[in-house]
Amino acid sequence: DLLPLLESDVDNLVAAAKNGAFSAFPETVQSSHRGNKLLRTKFFFGMRYIWGADQERKLAKDPAYGVRTDVAQAPKWLREHAELPLVDLGVIPQAFINAFAINVYHDGSLGLAQHKDDVRRFQQPIFSLRLYSDSRLTFGAQGLGMMDPAFFIPMPRGCVTVLCEGGYAANNITHCVRPADMSGKSASVIFRRIQDQALTEARKIEGAN
Repeated sequence: DLLPLLESDVDNLVAAAKNGAFSAFPETVQSSHRGNKLLRTKFFFGMRYIWGADQERKLAKDPAYGVRTDVAQAPKWLREHAELPLVDLGVIPQAFINAFAINVYHDGSLGLAQHKDDVRRFQQPIFSLRLYSDSRLTFGAQGLGMMDPAFFIPMPRGCVTVLCEGGYAANNITHCVRPADMSGKSASVIFRRIQDQALTEARKIEGAN
């Protein structure tokens, strides 16, 4: 069973980040707090993207559709313990993934705001793996409270969720993870392919810097 191993890997990743392991690539780790309490940590490997209203107000998101390459490469365990088993099972196409994100919800009190995964950034399908505990993915929620959703899908621990290419869920409706739908510590590993045009432009930006 790879789940306990993967969860241990993520625990070690969080500890390494706290100890400055990514000081050479600070954009790899992005944290959300309430006061002094750490609620959520986002990790980007391979590539990142500008996200959220605060970042978009401060940063130029138009070049490369907000994709940037100034992050660490994926650790070996992420490919060996997460990506490759799903490739072997035929879930993820071989040599498809070029970017990873990990969202760690430290106590389940902060979720992920409703959004769409911009098709200019990401080639579909998009895959995610749920760790630590059960949750669910909510679609079409309304307002800051993420209420009155159109529908939701359960995400039990260990499940893989796929936003299919050209599908309604990926392209025609927002999705979110609500705190009310988490029972405690949770995490998702997200497997994506950055679009070739965005990647080319992002590399030009990095070269210019």
